[in-house]
Amino acid sequence: MTPDEYARLDADERACWVRLTGPATADEEQLVLDDTHMTVRAEVANNHRSSERLLRAMYDREPDPVLREVIATNPAAPLDLLESVAVSRHIGASLVAYSRRANLSETQQRALGAAAGRRPREQRALGEFMRSLGAVDDER
Repeated sequence: MTPDEYARLDADERACWVRLTGPATADEEQLVLDDTHMTVRAEVANNHRSSERLLRAMYDREPDPVLREVIATNPAAPLDLLESVAVSRHIGASLVAYSRRANLSETQQRALGAAAGRRPREQRALGEFMRSLGAVDDER
């Protein structure tokens, strides 16, 4: 998608493009990052095919705290963003993706699953919770 092609699309069409095709190059990611329309930003935040690089850049720019949380719980988000959100705020897909990408042991995965399903819900950030299990280094 060229900048001229992107500029000819209305917000709904841009959001649809993000959802169905999505940015595949750094130039296309920049087009999306520069887009200020909430519908487009929300589509990127929710799209599990968004790249880590795009999600990181969008998170760093995003002023809306609700949308920042959506970005940080996207299964494709960088690990440190996933770790920054309370366990209770994650969706199952983000916890599964985290478990795989962080190379959690079976025991750690079970502890995380139990915490996610417990009532009252686990309010500690995912990273803090995993550090309490010895599963995450403080260096990350």
